[in-house]
Amino acid sequence: MAFKLPESVLVVVHTPALDVLLLERAGQAGFWQSVTGSREPGDADLAATARRELLEEISWQPPQVELVMVHHLHRRTAHVFKAELSVPLEQLQLLEGQDMALVSRDELLAASIWSTSLGCHRPLADGLLEVMQDVLSGSKPVWSQQGPQ
Repeated sequence: MAFKLPESVLVVVHTPALDVLLLERAGQAGFWQSVTGSREPGDADLAATARRELLEEISWQPPQVELVMVHHLHRRTAHVFKAELSVPLEQLQLLEGQDMALVSRDELLAASIWSTSLGCHRPLADGLLEVMQDVLSGSKPVWSQQGPQ
């Protein structure tokens, strides 16, 4: 396994109506999550990491990504970006997963989302509901989530 830089991103992809894109990975099946990944040596910055991960996972490049918070859960720290989905879901190509879905805020709050490809409900990844609520409400700016340096 290649060494990973200790910086990661989580990208909340949303529509103008604040429906959010969730993915269920093939290698980490069992729960829904956002686009995520680790910074690589060639990434100019964490925004570049977010853009690269979007391209690698769903074959899409947004007009912009915006850093909205830094989230700490257990021993992980993720720089959370948001990106507004500028194309229909059908134009995305799922490259790293077995299912993807656009879900409403109400569906998200239920924390158990139907997987069409698997024919069953799946929970959200640990800590994802908290992140989604913070990002979609805009209540916690980047500087309030920094934690210890």
